[in-house]
Amino acid sequence: MKRSFSERYHLLKLFLVEEYRRHLRYVSPISFYLFPFYIALFTFLAVKVGISDIVLSYGAFFYGISVGAFGYLGIQYLRKRLREFLLINLPEILPISYKETFLYLYLRDLIYYSLLMGISVVSVLLAFSKYQTIMLILIMFILGYSSSYAISIAYLRNPLMAGLLVIPLIPVIVPLLPNIIFLKIVLAIAYTIAGFFLTPEEIKIPVYTSHTKSSYIGDKNPLVKKTFLDVWRSGMPIKLIFGYLLPLTLIILFSDYISTTLVNLRINSVGYASIFGFLTLVIYSWLTMVDDHTYLTLLPVKPIELIKSFFIVYLIISLCIIVPAVVAISFAYGEIYYMPISLLVGIATSIYGFWCLARFTGLHTTSLLFDPSVMVKFSAAVIPPNMLVIAHSVMIKIPMSPYIIAFALSVMTAVTYLNYRKVRKTENFEF
Repeated sequence: MKRSFSERYHLLKLFLVEEYRRHLRYVSPISFYLFPFYIALFTFLAVKVGISDIVLSYGAFFYGISVGAFGYLGIQYLRKRLREFLLINLPEILPISYKETFLYLYLRDLIYYSLLMGISVVSVLLAFSKYQTIMLILIMFILGYSSSYAISIAYLRNPLMAGLLVIPLIPVIVPLLPNIIFLKIVLAIAYTIAGFFLTPEEIKIPVYTSHTKSSYIGDKNPLVKKTFLDVWRSGMPIKLIFGYLLPLTLIILFSDYISTTLVNLRINSVGYASIFGFLTLVIYSWLTMVDDHTYLTLLPVKPIELIKSFFIVYLIISLCIIVPAVVAISFAYGEIYYMPISLLVGIATSIYGFWCLARFTGLHTTSLLFDPSVMVKFSAAVIPPNMLVIAHSVMIKIPMSPYIIAFALSVMTAVTYLNYRKVRKTENFEF
């Protein structure tokens, strides 16, 4: 069905208004309008402490990747319905295709987050007369956003196709090619076109009516067993490869490039173990999204019971990732003697981050993290101990560094226990 320009403009405006209202529903108006200020503040501090333009541009690139993954998230919205009817559900009742609605989603987030960066990041960089940096940051953001969009859409069709679309990004991330802005613009346009044509006209959400009869994990805990079934049915095992392990590999390559060419300090296996543990927090966010748990309000189940079942599943999945990753990087770097402490750091960081996230966001991780006050509290709790471990892992041969790492792990263990008790006693969590 052909639409006039005014009709398309009106639909795009509706998508923008919906995004604006959703953000206001999650947080207070004051917190919403202060969010650009927080980003501007962090940008100002980054410039003042002398963080290079390359690091800032790659920060924008990875930010774009996180924003552009709505291709996968859109299917989660369709599957869960998020207790409300969203505009992404329009094809169910109106003559409009999913290809068109996803295009509006793409334009909506591109406009929304570009304006957010324009208000905060660009305004600060203008004050420092960093005009070339502004252009590089915006291009890298759009490249990260468009590539993530195309890859997430391709993942819905065929995971192998998504893996092939990652290959052009490797020379950009490492980087192996010269810093030619024109090539990055062409690549961003190519990813946008690929994402549009890969988006299907119709999307069928699978409805599961059967029950797996054999499962050795969670037989004595129905919630744990249900969570494992949700993990399998949602395709999370494959998503872990493309949404966690592949980005993790790219981050390691990028970190090695930065540490060896810009600061001449290489992160060792202990520092990477801390990064592995921190990044596993995305698994908890995925677990809260695989199903709409509001129906549990009709059953004799408390939110803390569901959080505990998530923790068991989260811990098993995290161990399956952290242990092989730490062992592999210890052998690759010839640091087998650091392996025990690296494993301890990775596991402790993962568990600590889980209970911090559970305390501050409950079962609504993706929505409450829009609240800047929650983000600040979570960042203040998680980032300092991780940065302390990473910093002293680089200086681990200095006599005091192992003791400081041990102190940081002790503090994380104590705070984990306090967070667990706090979550267990909290009665106002909602499904």
